[in-house]
Amino acid sequence: MADVILGTQGWVHPSWVGSFYPAGTQPGDMLSHYSRLFDTVEIESTFYEMPGDPLVRDWRDAVPDGFVFSARVPNRITHELRLVDVSRVLGKFLRRMELLGDKLGPLVLQLPPNLPVNETNWARLQNFVLSLPEDFKWVVEFRNESWFTEEVLQILSHRNVALALVDGQWIRPVLVADAAKRPTADFLYVRWLGLGEPLLDHSHVQTERAQDISRWAGILWPMVSHVCKLYGYFSNNFEGHAPHSVRVFQRMMGLRPVDPQTMNLVSGGRELSQV
Repeated sequence: MADVILGTQGWVHPSWVGSFYPAGTQPGDMLSHYSRLFDTVEIESTFYEMPGDPLVRDWRDAVPDGFVFSARVPNRITHELRLVDVSRVLGKFLRRMELLGDKLGPLVLQLPPNLPVNETNWARLQNFVLSLPEDFKWVVEFRNESWFTEEVLQILSHRNVALALVDGQWIRPVLVADAAKRPTADFLYVRWLGLGEPLLDHSHVQTERAQDISRWAGILWPMVSHVCKLYGYFSNNFEGHAPHSVRVFQRMMGLRPVDPQTMNLVSGGRELSQV
């Protein structure tokens, strides 16, 4: 059985104070508190700005052994340079991420919706994927349906690069569900993003999506025996309050969520065991 490792997209959310973080929690203390409740987090800020070495070390030191950071690759690589002549920027980013040591998990390349498959872009993707260092876990997220082809799945599989399975507005659910049945890596990576306009208040659930979460559990449960790990990250925009969504999905996957009131650290969500 795979390890099921679930968390949220980001942790510095002021509106979580009082509903997830204890009242009065300061931003600098949020990660330490978060890591007592969930086993992983997806770093969002790296998509927009390269973090400095001291900040990455602070992240590493704030969490316990066994905690996993995934990180979004800078948009300088995916959106500005569009995978061309990126070795310098990518190398700098990887050196920073290596400071996380064994707490570093998958690195996510999110391609823009206005990057469709054509001869030029297909060549770019091939060259880029084949050049990726093999000592990192890689994930590619497409936001244009034209990339969901047999040829693309084959090149990702060839380099053990995971295709991000995304619940969002760009890819039809039927295509994502079909892709989930054909993992391109020895791990799965899921991002629950939401379908509507961004929500401003993230302190509570605003759109109950238990039925959609149940559908995802039905898709992913048969696959956990075919991969080593399942990484999954909820956005606040999925239901309004990402920690709630994580705990709902943990229960549906047979995991026992950590009670935020008691801070009980047992069964935070690593080894999958149906209950």
